[in-house]
Amino acid sequence: MKIFFTFLCTLSLCFCDSPQQAFELLLFAFFLVALFEKNKRDIESVYRTPKIMNILARF
Repeated sequence: MKIFFTFLCTLSLCFCDSPQQAFELLLFAFFLVALFEKNKRDIESVYRTPKIMNILARF
């Protein structure tokens, strides 16, 4: 998972048009990493943050 997150960090810095897009992609990547973790409390705490909810509402 750490390799996947590092890969997304690199992509976000190289291919995003603005820092805001890169930041949103990194937050979404963090959500995906937390989603694949076994600890349910971590998933719920990440999912319920306002920034993640705003990003998910766009899709």
